[in-house]
Amino acid sequence: MKNKLINKDIHRSLKILIMMKTMLVMTVFLSVQVFGTVYSQNKRLTLKLHNANVSDLFDQIESQSNFRFLYYDDLVKDAPAVNIEVKNEVVENILSQALRGSDLNFKVLENNLVVISKSEMQQFVVKGKVFSAGDNAPLVGATVVQKGTTNGTITDANGEYTITLPDQNSVLVFSFVGYITQEVAVGGRNVIDVSLVQDIIGLDELIVIGYGYQKKSDLTGSVASVKGEEIQNLSANSINQLLQGRVSGVFVAQSEGKPGDGADIIIRGAGSINGVAPLYIIDGIRGPSDNALNVRDIESIEILKDASAAAIYGAEAAHGVVLITTKKGKQGKAVVNFNASYGNRKPIGLPDMLQTKDYITKKREAWLNDDPGRVIDPSFVPTNPAWPNTDWKDIMFGGKGAEQNYDFSVSGGSEKMTYYISSNYKREDGIMVDNWFERYAGRVNTEFKVSDKVRVGEKLMVSKRKINPNDDDGRDLLKIFRAVPTMEVYDPTNPYGGWGKTPIYFQGGNPLGFALQRHQITNIFGVNGSAYVEIEPFANLKVRGTVGFDLGSNDYNRFEEAYDYGAIANPTARLMKDFRNFETYTGVLTVSYDKRFGKHDLGLLAGYEALKGDDRGFFASRSGFPPLSGVESFDLGISSDFQVSGGPGYNRILSQFGRLNYSYAGKYLLQANIRRDGNHKFGPENKWGIFPSFSAGWKLSEEDFLSGVAAISNLKLRASYGTLGSDAAIPPYLYSTTYTSRKIHYFYTQNGSDRDGGYSAYNMPNNAIKWESMQMTNLGIDFGLFQNKLSGSVEYYIKNTKDMIFNVEVPLASGIGVINDNPGSIPTNIGEMRNSGWDFGLLYQNRFGGLSLNIGANASFNTNEITKLYKENSVLNDGGAEYMDGSICRTEVGQPMGYFYGYIVEGIFQTQVEVDAANALGAAGPYQEAATAPGDFKYKDIASFDANGKRIMQPDGKIDEADKTFIGNPWPKMIYGLNLNAEYKGIDMTLFFQGVSGVDIYHATKCAERGFKGDWNSTTDIFDAWSADKPTQHPRLTANDPNGNLRKHSSYFVEDGSYLKLRTLQIGYTLPSSVTSRLFVSKLRIYFNAQNLFTLTKYTGMDPELGGGVRTRGIEGMDLYPKTRLMSFGVDVTF
Repeated sequence: MKNKLINKDIHRSLKILIMMKTMLVMTVFLSVQVFGTVYSQNKRLTLKLHNANVSDLFDQIESQSNFRFLYYDDLVKDAPAVNIEVKNEVVENILSQALRGSDLNFKVLENNLVVISKSEMQQFVVKGKVFSAGDNAPLVGATVVQKGTTNGTITDANGEYTITLPDQNSVLVFSFVGYITQEVAVGGRNVIDVSLVQDIIGLDELIVIGYGYQKKSDLTGSVASVKGEEIQNLSANSINQLLQGRVSGVFVAQSEGKPGDGADIIIRGAGSINGVAPLYIIDGIRGPSDNALNVRDIESIEILKDASAAAIYGAEAAHGVVLITTKKGKQGKAVVNFNASYGNRKPIGLPDMLQTKDYITKKREAWLNDDPGRVIDPSFVPTNPAWPNTDWKDIMFGGKGAEQNYDFSVSGGSEKMTYYISSNYKREDGIMVDNWFERYAGRVNTEFKVSDKVRVGEKLMVSKRKINPNDDDGRDLLKIFRAVPTMEVYDPTNPYGGWGKTPIYFQGGNPLGFALQRHQITNIFGVNGSAYVEIEPFANLKVRGTVGFDLGSNDYNRFEEAYDYGAIANPTARLMKDFRNFETYTGVLTVSYDKRFGKHDLGLLAGYEALKGDDRGFFASRSGFPPLSGVESFDLGISSDFQVSGGPGYNRILSQFGRLNYSYAGKYLLQANIRRDGNHKFGPENKWGIFPSFSAGWKLSEEDFLSGVAAISNLKLRASYGTLGSDAAIPPYLYSTTYTSRKIHYFYTQNGSDRDGGYSAYNMPNNAIKWESMQMTNLGIDFGLFQNKLSGSVEYYIKNTKDMIFNVEVPLASGIGVINDNPGSIPTNIGEMRNSGWDFGLLYQNRFGGLSLNIGANASFNTNEITKLYKENSVLNDGGAEYMDGSICRTEVGQPMGYFYGYIVEGIFQTQVEVDAANALGAAGPYQEAATAPGDFKYKDIASFDANGKRIMQPDGKIDEADKTFIGNPWPKMIYGLNLNAEYKGIDMTLFFQGVSGVDIYHATKCAERGFKGDWNSTTDIFDAWSADKPTQHPRLTANDPNGNLRKHSSYFVEDGSYLKLRTLQIGYTLPSSVTSRLFVSKLRIYFNAQNLFTLTKYTGMDPELGGGVRTRGIEGMDLYPKTRLMSFGVDVTF
């Protein structure tokens, strides 16, 4: 008879009987324990069950053995289904395997009786803390769950938790929105602290968009995001530098390495000839993009790249929008952080200059090449020991190059209030003499929950910066490379230690003397902040009002002492001052409504914004000061040469905007934006502009037909179209006539030669002037594979610029804007341009035991083309280089903006026979220059002018303007970046590579490096110059350059500017909590940081990374401050 209780209705009446029977059985079991144990250990069965009830398992075992089971029906009816297949297995092992994952336990008694009961919860308690790996801040509300169960808890206001587990071998699962879920084996530990790493993919993460937030998975526009953790330990002087190589479609280039210097940024190709700077929004308010902002205060940076994402900002968003969100406090106890770093910078890519013996030898060779009969001073020979051997490069680039940075912050809060307070000090000593940058910055961010319906908050930043550039706008750099080694640093004949006089055959000055006798400093003060109040009068409806301000001043002071370097002298000291202050106030009111109706999600936003900006400044200059340094009073100057200028400026903008978001079933997405802007710069007819955009998305991964594809975690298609605007190129008052009294205009005295004072019309009114506009189309696909371990995006875009503003020349007889007898011009909307290309992004992140791995890569391809100018065959010529003829860059229809324009070099004339043969090709006159000789360039004859002066592609046997053509493109075909991050048991490493491909550089410094133009020094590159006994592909040495080898713009100066740079190498170690707890800190990390470690390139100049103006890009001259390599160490402590 089975001891199975099958009648639920009578089981309560049998309870006592069963308990008594169980006690009896257990008593008997004690006496026959050995016999029962032997049977249970030796009896083996073969079973195969699929989705069977637990009771079926018991029946199968009873039918094949002497085992009998005792249990309640209620106990097993909700037990998990049994799936088991065993062969010749011991019964106890069968039961252990089958009951695993359930709350059932079993015990074998005498006579092979098996009693089934509920497992009793063992009181094994685990406590700990969950915090963010980035800033060590506690994570409030993080979930802690026993794996495979519903047993769990959440962290409190301090990020702490307590959980009771059934045994000490459980596995805990830690999760938090926006962070990577982490599993931790308990392993008998009672205290487990966990740091969660932010999830870069984070589909449920909220992304900052214009005037709000949106889930990343619901985005239909092109938005890229960079988290603060990725950049907080980088040494960068601007927001632009932080973005270099990290975001597809964003091209960042730093032309110089000055302390405190920033970088240029272009989003998806240059969109106008009049500037391409994006709009910067800091915490919802327009703010500075320069070096005022402390990197470690940044929570995230979002880049709005297409019209759908940026149209909410309308007339100022044509070149993209950069949204910066600063950190705020989190609920919990105060978290104190201190970070300090110290390092040194060294110049990279400096050319090797000639020493005295080589300088004299090569200079004599150049003179004799020009004129074999020239008489040279007999003392000017390399064997003369009287000549010094001064290395000006080492002297002038002997600066400390030290960099130090200190950050202190405290953050925390409660349910009612949060705060984040920080301070920063940074100093960079330049690699040049007496050259530095210094910054003091502070920030206070607070938020208050007044009630369940009212919140208020403020964000305030204060900064003070001091800059001593001491490079005279690049002219000092030219002096360094031109200075000859035959000049002493100091004049040995001067008992007072005066600066060295200029020697024979040199017309330059003493670079060190120039630097140390010029005293200049720029003081920049700034205050940027905002305050808001947000009210939720009804569920799902929010009203938010924000006021913001950006106040500052820029005070530049310069004093030049009197000096005399022989060839160059400044007989009287001079004082200059340039001061400007500015203030911008912004007010924003928004109303938003978000509601879910069944499968419908609706979001509405409407807003109003007003901006008022004013600035005022002056410039003053006076000479004739006494021989003192540091004089700052203009009254002490005795010269009548006193110049003063200045005036006010202002900006006024009114805007209304709105947005509609709609999704159905979480997979069909629509968004529409519109903004209406009014600006005081425009006349009544075009004062207002309207800028709409539309976008849609489809989450294919939510569809049933993909539900069975386990590899696909996320798949979304999206498309957008919209119009943006730009007013950056438009000066005020274009719709009305303005007047000027400057003497450079057309008034003359009675003698007909001297200009006289008076007023003249300065501009011709243009009531039709309006915003430049950009029409953008964007198609994209977002994907995630293998539980989003691998994710990425692919986008194709077209950006058409319309109504580009050009200055169209007006007749001289109009008298409008005439300057020095040259006709004036009128700005007109008439140009057009097209950019198109692809953006690719790929991200892989995973954990392998204790190893956390994150690899990100991006690449972008862009094509730029001018499609319309103000008249047929019109061109814009821009850019140049010292001692070279004419313009380098040209802009015209059918070509990229600012392409390089010049002659094609076919090779070098090797013999006089080749020169004579070329001269014989033309009908009259020489082929190129009358003085052309062996060792000179041979330019390619490709075109000519017909009788009407029209250029035709037909050679004519001579080199002239018709033979100039396209010789290079300064815009890269591809930009890319690669970021690798790894962390293992407290050791972390970051490698960041960045590069460009398919770009040309105009190496204008070759003009100085390969000749002695202007009697200056040269580089060792001239060792491979052409000579009769050593023919090469580089021109012969010459001082006068009669053939124009180094004077004419040609393909010889165009080089491949492609490069790959190891931008950042950072290695850090975070001490284990067992150590830091004894030090009374919660986290301690030490790290080594290196930047610009190496560059792979074919370029022969100092550095292939070049910025520049939009129409004069990619030109390297010797007036550029050298780039640097940084090596630093740091410590990051959290209390």
